[in-house]
Amino acid sequence: MDERYDKNACQEAYVIVNFLVENGEIVVSQDLIEFLENNRNTEYKFDLNDINNRELLLDTEKILAKVYIECIATKSEKAKIIKSLKTLHKTILKEDYVEKNTGLSVLRFRDKLKQRLFSTSKD
Repeated sequence: MDERYDKNACQEAYVIVNFLVENGEIVVSQDLIEFLENNRNTEYKFDLNDINNRELLLDTEKILAKVYIECIATKSEKAKIIKSLKTLHKTILKEDYVEKNTGLSVLRFRDKLKQRLFSTSKD
């Protein structure tokens, strides 16, 4: 991971990923663990017991989406995600054009990405 993420988000992702790894739920690269360790804010307190009562930071969602795609998703899920992202990118480009040229506001990228990535439809 070479992108820049909020340090608090790295802490949230570190706590979640570490929990999943320790419980044998997922296997991740040592590079990912090191990245999160080196980029997290250790003073930021994030309690897994409170995860249902709070919203994750946007960067945390981005990190976890990458972890899902790289470590958990099946080949067919990866293909579906990639296809959705390509379609979403085209849609965003069109909407940006419309917004820029008409001043009409469009749905936010985050909401669309969540809807497409985390939809409940099965293969």
